[in-house]
Amino acid sequence: MKKIILVIALIMLTVTTSYGQYNKWSVSGEYGNQMVDDKTAISIDKFDHFGLGLRYNINDMVGVGLTGGYDKTVLSEDNGLTEYDFKYSRLNAEGYLNAFKILDLYSKRFTVLFHGGPGVSVLNGDGYEQKVLNIRGGSTLLFKISNRIALSGDFSITSNINQLSKFDGSGPSVNTGINSNVSNASIGLTFYLGKKKQPHADWYKRPDIVPVINNLTEVVNNTYPVTEYDETNIIDIIKNYITLQPNSEYVFFLHDKSDIRDSELNAIQKVYAQLEGNPTWKVVIKGYASPTSSSSEYNQKLSERRSNEVLNKLVGMGIDSKRISVTSYGKDVARSDENVHDVARRVELLVTK
Repeated sequence: MKKIILVIALIMLTVTTSYGQYNKWSVSGEYGNQMVDDKTAISIDKFDHFGLGLRYNINDMVGVGLTGGYDKTVLSEDNGLTEYDFKYSRLNAEGYLNAFKILDLYSKRFTVLFHGGPGVSVLNGDGYEQKVLNIRGGSTLLFKISNRIALSGDFSITSNINQLSKFDGSGPSVNTGINSNVSNASIGLTFYLGKKKQPHADWYKRPDIVPVINNLTEVVNNTYPVTEYDETNIIDIIKNYITLQPNSEYVFFLHDKSDIRDSELNAIQKVYAQLEGNPTWKVVIKGYASPTSSSSEYNQKLSERRSNEVLNKLVGMGIDSKRISVTSYGKDVARSDENVHDVARRVELLVTK
């Protein structure tokens, strides 16, 4: 087992692969203690836990890796009369989930990784050795120090499944199913490999797309469409092009903004003209925000501010608020692809008879 851990350590020192917009490789080391949960023995006095890890991120949320651990302690039988040394080594293949990103949270300094997977353990007591299967799981709190290094705190439990003997080798295991558990609480460092100026996947924040969609259909001097905007008689001109059927419009916003840009007034004026010319028609305002890494609560409030801005604009132009209904949806989860974030930052104006 020690040779396997040594090989993993050498791999950690030589792997420096990175590509794309963020680095994907990391190595880690940890030191802490352990607790043994087994009916045959309890831990006393001395304890040490050492751990190493190698991780590759498939994307900024999911990763895979290898972890190794070595624990050394002094145990005693339940009666407390017999002491013996106990050494525990393990090697696990694990999967990783970035909890903050799964929950659509973002912090510049903190994140939490859930990890777990199967492996093999070697139990060494006084004069005996046994190999068993295990399953391991835990969580790691990371604090970012720089693009190259993070401080970590981890708590994990390794459950041994096919343990035949007691830890001290004195007789058969008295447990069934999961025969014993070894818990580790540790602190350590995570080192990020790759390009110095690139963030690691743990801290990568997808860039927001600058909005490029505008309402470009403008009406001036009875020409449709045109390239100049006549402020004096635009409503009267738009009325000439209103059909007998209601037309809906879109108002688009900049990232994290709720103020209405001049380029979007054309859409609001066309809706106003329809409502002003048809007193029985109504409008439904639907507000959205793009599915960024900000919290759902924040994006909900952002979509509400956008809806209310358009509502206040129409009411200020003379439309009775009773003819307007408002609904805000927060993140437009149907447009989760980053290439359509600009489309998601919008208010829909649905005119109905």
